[in-house]
Amino acid sequence: MILFMSSISFAQNTQTSTEQLAWQAASKVATLGSSDVSLGDQTVLRIPSTMAYIPKVEAAALMKTFGNTTGYRFYGLITSQSNDESWIMSIDHTAEGYVKDDEAANWKPDELLQSIR
Repeated sequence: MILFMSSISFAQNTQTSTEQLAWQAASKVATLGSSDVSLGDQTVLRIPSTMAYIPKVEAAALMKTFGNTTGYRFYGLITSQSNDESWIMSIDHTAEGYVKDDEAANWKPDELLQSIR
């Protein structure tokens, strides 16, 4: 179990030195909330004041210490700054396509639904 310290420093004594080093590196580059974080050319993520964002490179190193892998869709991690919470959330993105509003304006939803039934 990982317990986060204030300002997302590293966890309790049960961690290996590799994990401690990964947490230290993550702490140095983390963006503490309230902040906006750009996720490539896709979007801007609003980080609440109680959370922090760990960028891709440091987050991937941290995930590796947990035995997890990351790929090209991985953008980083979100975590709590609270001593009372112990969680992380992976931020990944899959580009599935985009439909412009003006392209969809003339669609007839009932006809579309019937065509896929």
